[in-house]
Order: sequence, then C-alpha cells, then structure tokens
Amino acid sequence: MAKIAIVTDTGSGLMQEDGAKLGIHVLPMPFIIKGKEYFEGLDESQDPAKRKRLDRDSFFKFQADDDDLSTSQPSIPDITDLWDRLLMTHDEIVHIPFTSGLSGSAQTALMLSRDEKYENKVFVCDNFKAASAQLHACLDAKKLVELGYSASQIREIMDREAYNCSIYATLDTLKYLKKGGRCTPAAAAIGSILHLKPVLELKDGGKLDKYAIARTSRQARQTMIDALHRDLIEKHHDPDCKYGYISLLYSDDPSYCDQLKEMLEKEFPNRVRTEIPYEPLALNVCCHSGPGVMGVVLYEEIKELRESKLEKKEA
Repeated sequence: MAKIAIVTDTGSGLMQEDGAKLGIHVLPMPFIIKGKEYFEGLDESQDPAKRKRLDRDSFFKFQADDDDLSTSQPSIPDITDLWDRLLMTHDEIVHIPFTSGLSGSAQTALMLSRDEKYENKVFVCDNFKAASAQLHACLDAKKLVELGYSASQIREIMDREAYNCSIYATLDTLKYLKKGGRCTPAAAAIGSILHLKPVLELKDGGKLDKYAIARTSRQARQTMIDALHRDLIEKHHDPDCKYGYISLLYSDDPSYCDQLKEMLEKEFPNRVRTEIPYEPLALNVCCHSGPGVMGVVLYEEIKELRESKLEKKEA
C-alpha cells in the first residue's frame, strides 16, 4: 500500500504543532504587518531569527491598533520544499489548501502539481473548504488513507464532496470588511449606526457572501440555525442531521458562541457527533472579519466513511 502524506495550510485553523500530532503537515500562512512578514501557527522550534511567528493575541493587538495588515499565501519555495521533503519518505501527497474563492493558494498548488516532477505524485484538492470544514476534509482524507484509498481516489472523493458543508458567521463590526474593500464605506456607516449584524455565508464555490442582515445577536443566531435546517433538507438531504458534524467558529473569544452552542444542541439532537467543539477561525479570515465573530460549520460525513462504519458494525 502506498504511503501517503496529507498537507494543508493554516487556513484550516490547524497549526503546525497540532498538525504534527494528527499526522497532517501544515503550511503556515504569511501576513505582512507594518512591512514585516509574519507566519501564522509557525512551529516554535523553527528559527525565530529567520521567521516571525504570529500568535492570535499579537494579531488582534495589531488589528486593534489599526496597524497596516494584509494576508498572503504560502510561497512557491515553501510549498515545493515541503513536497520535496515528504516525497523522500512518502509515495504520494494529498494537498488540501484554503478555498480558491478567498485565496490564490489552491491555484498555485494546482499549477505546481502539474510539473513533471510532481505529476502522479501530488494530488491537489480544491474543494472550496475553509476553517474547520477544511480541517474535517483533511481528517477524512487521512481516514481514507487508512482504509487503503490511493491519493488519486482521495482527490476524486474530495472533489465530489466539494459542497458537503455549510458555513455561516456573524460579525460584530463592518469596519474590517470596509477596510479590506469588501463593504462600501456607506454600507459600513449605516450598519454601525443601526447596530446591524450581517450574517455571512461561505457559498458553494468557496466565496464569502452576505446571507442576511440581523438586528440583534439573538436574531443572528436564529438566522444561522434556520439556514442549517434549510441546508440539511435541500442540500444535504439529511433533515435529522444524522450524518452531520457541527462545530462553532470564533475569532478572538470563544464565549461569543456559548448561547449559539446551547441552541444548536437543542435544535440538532441527532447529530453524528455529540460534542460541538469550539474551533478558532483562521487569522487570514479574521483579517477581514475582525474580532467578535461567532459562526457555525455543518460538515456532512462522506459516503465512504459512513459505509465503512456500517461494515464494521455488521461484522
């Protein structure tokens, strides 16, 4: 059986140190802050003289101070150096990058994988995932490896399952959407005056878009829950959420999600996983959303893993 490595980036919310524990290789996403380059989730063992590590507390301090802050994508040498190292000990690589709807990371990785050196060795899955949905895809890919699937087969499954998640989030402020050019100054001003809570959706195709406008946090929470009910019926064909994993997204403070968690536990008692974990939103998304984010991810269990569970039960 081929030895296969799973690669992702910190757009998944997974940091290098945690990735190592899971057997997943993580590329840190770079940021430019006040003209200097920082890397999210860089392993502390790496030389700090060469690369600056960006932690969450420092990021939100820079953001609160209105420092000049922008996101980037892993460089070509960073990607190919990691691939080259892994191919010394592995036969194949499955690379699951941050959604192409919000970053050029996927296009860059796809382009590089077509090089003769990596052809039929590196398989890039642009399955439009971000945050914990991207992490779930990596964990599923790892389980598929353990079941004996090849890297090529895993990519086919990941491409097929590109739309098997729903992501909704509400923001505390429109300031950072305005700053990043994703919201007009007039709309941001009106939103601030009226204390509106925009509810955003990561749409099929991996792009962030407005879903609804709420007037209160409670209304925003209910809007997200109603959206999940709709998606479970119309998109996932699983109205009782028997095959759905639910997790919470937050930017700087997980307690923003406490009330949403209580509502989700009551609304979806049949979910496949009892726990509803709190998962940090990747900083490259927080750059545009700012602090005070609460959100929810619904990730549908893929058919092959569902069938594998049934086979084990029957055995």
